[in-house]
Amino acid sequence: MIVWTTLLAALALLAWRSSRNPTDMMLLGLVFLLGGVMVAAALSNRVQRRLRSIAARLLCRLLDRRQARPRLLAPLEQIRTLAELFERLPGVTASAADVEPVTLFMLDDEGSQYLPVSSTLLTLPCVPVAADEPLANALRKSSRVHYLSGRTDDLENAPIYAVNGPQVEECQAACALPLRRDGTLVAFLLCGGTEGSPRLGLRSSGCLEELGERYADLVGRCSGADVTIAGRLTTSPVVAQRSVSA
Repeated sequence: MIVWTTLLAALALLAWRSSRNPTDMMLLGLVFLLGGVMVAAALSNRVQRRLRSIAARLLCRLLDRRQARPRLLAPLEQIRTLAELFERLPGVTASAADVEPVTLFMLDDEGSQYLPVSSTLLTLPCVPVAADEPLANALRKSSRVHYLSGRTDDLENAPIYAVNGPQVEECQAACALPLRRDGTLVAFLLCGGTEGSPRLGLRSSGCLEELGERYADLVGRCSGADVTIAGRLTTSPVVAQRSVSA
């Protein structure tokens, strides 16, 4: 983007020097700016994901008025322990966002890896994600949803596919949703596509962006300073079956 900005500025300056007309300069600069954004969006998966995230949030807030989602999320407001919250999240997320499957990975007692502990899959995935691997590192930097779609050679996601490809494939993941407590990545959800598709629909993307905000509040409210697995899961592993359709 820096290269494009510099190029556009240079072209605008040349246009102004040739025409000596400030209005023409502004119009030409605007045309080149819009063209640069379109080209950057076409060539860069990272830009495409950022634009998709913005569009999804707007669409969800403006058009999505489903009554099922508040009904699904209401029971989570009564939960006071991380163990119960994390057990419920895969099933609730799958139903609320129309995505499938959903698997939750949680930080282990040593803080060295994230273990799959609950899922809407019939068979719980078995491959953990080390705390220093690309997927975990990317989620520490992600403010909300991290989209995994696009080319596997994309600079942003290439390390994830190279190192954490087995987890992405096993969980049929189209995106990941980080769960933090006091700035620490304590868990994350790997979410599949919309209605059995390998890709996320725009409405599902918007819903997941919104759920990320709600989950952040819930995780922060749950009791206990110890956020690792020890003593927090009532059963291990837990397979959360999707039972409610939104």
